[in-house]
Amino acid sequence: MAPRFRRLLVAVTTLAASLVATSAEAAPATQQFHSSDLQLTCDFPALGAQYVDAAVSFEGPASVSSGDTVQFSALVAHLVIPRDVVQVYQGLVAGFRATGTPTIDVQGGFPSPISVTVASPYRPLPMPPDDLVLTAYQDPGTTIPAVTAGMPGQTMAASLDAFAVTLDVDFGLDLTLQGPCVLNANQYTWFYPSLPIGF
Repeated sequence: MAPRFRRLLVAVTTLAASLVATSAEAAPATQQFHSSDLQLTCDFPALGAQYVDAAVSFEGPASVSSGDTVQFSALVAHLVIPRDVVQVYQGLVAGFRATGTPTIDVQGGFPSPISVTVASPYRPLPMPPDDLVLTAYQDPGTTIPAVTAGMPGQTMAASLDAFAVTLDVDFGLDLTLQGPCVLNANQYTWFYPSLPIGF
């Protein structure tokens, strides 16, 4: 390689690395916010009320200052259809799908509460019977409403205010029945971590 070309290549590589580093420094750090383990009560077709475990998470900034516009994203909900329910439906049901709307209350930010719909793809029943995990994602074409951070010294903290879920139960032959789910009362619904609001 000619010395002149080698010097040019080194210069270009150094410049590119510098631009990447600068871009990385400029990009705000993000983190995941997680709920604790939650429990819903679902009214399954022909089966009645059953408990379903759930959890919700989303992404947001790692730090926030007063007056910042905070854009949460990538809202995901996990629901676990218990093995006992799967076993009862085995041979009768082709699969499940979940659609839900978590409503999140934001302390230290406004407007509040905020919400967005999530949906899972259809999942067939596992064989042999086992827990069936439905993962419901925020539609890529949707955004969670932005929140403005409050006063310095406050804490921005999110909690799950409500979580309405509909289970589509596919019995085949174009027969789909729905099972509504509600978030059980008296649960710890705060997300972690919380964010101290800076100046």
